[in-house]
Amino acid sequence: MEVRSNEQAADVCHIRQTKIFNHVCIKIPVVVCQILVVMLSLSCGISKSQNSNQMGLSDSGSSNAKLSEQKNAELSRATSGIRQIDFGNFTYAWYPSFLKPALGRRELTLVNKSFEVDLDNQQGIAPVKVELAHVLYADLTEDGQEEAVVYLAGSVPTNSFLGNLLVYKLLRGQPKLLWQHETGDRGNGGLRGFKVEGGRLIVEEYDPKVNAEESLCCPKKFRRSFFRWKNGRFARDKSEVVLNEYPNAYFVGYPADQP
Repeated sequence: MEVRSNEQAADVCHIRQTKIFNHVCIKIPVVVCQILVVMLSLSCGISKSQNSNQMGLSDSGSSNAKLSEQKNAELSRATSGIRQIDFGNFTYAWYPSFLKPALGRRELTLVNKSFEVDLDNQQGIAPVKVELAHVLYADLTEDGQEEAVVYLAGSVPTNSFLGNLLVYKLLRGQPKLLWQHETGDRGNGGLRGFKVEGGRLIVEEYDPKVNAEESLCCPKKFRRSFFRWKNGRFARDKSEVVLNEYPNAYFVGYPADQP
C-alpha cells in the first residue's frame, strides 16, 4: 500500500477543491457547492489521519526492526569470537614472574576462576593464590574484531597483592596472547584502574618512581599510560603523572565493555 506524506495528502485535497470551484460550483446553487466543499474537507481530514496512522505504524515498525537488529548483534557478539573462551578455566603464563613456578612449569591453570599453590620449603615454592578478577572486551587492534583484556589478581607472602594484565586475540579459533603487563602491590606499582578509550588501552598504576618519598599505603601520585596497537604490537603511546585524589592506594574499579 502506498503511503503519502501529510503534505502530499494536503496537496491532493487542495487540487480537488479547486476543481469543484472551477467546474462544478458555477453550475449549481451556492449552498449545494458549500456542502460539497465541506464534505470534501472532511474526507481530506480522514485521509490525512489515516495517512498519519500508517506513517506512525511504519515508523514504529522501523524502530522495532532497529531494536531487533541491535539485540541480534549483541547476541551474535556474546556467542562468537573471543567471548567463547572461558578465561575462568584457562591456562596462563606463570606469574608472579619473580617466583619459582610450581610443578616445574612456567604456567598456571585456573579452575573455576582460581589457582592456588601451598608453601613447599623443600622445593622452594612460595604460597600463591591467583583469581580471575575481570575480563573486558574491546576492539584494540582496529580490525573489527574484539580482543579480551584479562586481569588476574594475586596474593603472595608478606601480604603483597599483585596483578597481571593480559590481552588475547582469537586467531584461527584459538586465543593468542598479544600483550602482558604485571602490576605491583599498592603504592609499589599497584593497579589503580584500566579502561579502553579511543582504541587505546589506558592503565593507571601507583608507580614507585613518582612516589619515592611516600609509603606503600599512601601514594600521592599515579602514572597513567596509554597503549596502542602499532606495527603488530602494543606500544606505549603516551604517559603522564597525575595527582592521586584519594588518601591511599585506592582501586577505582573495573570498566564496563566498550561499544
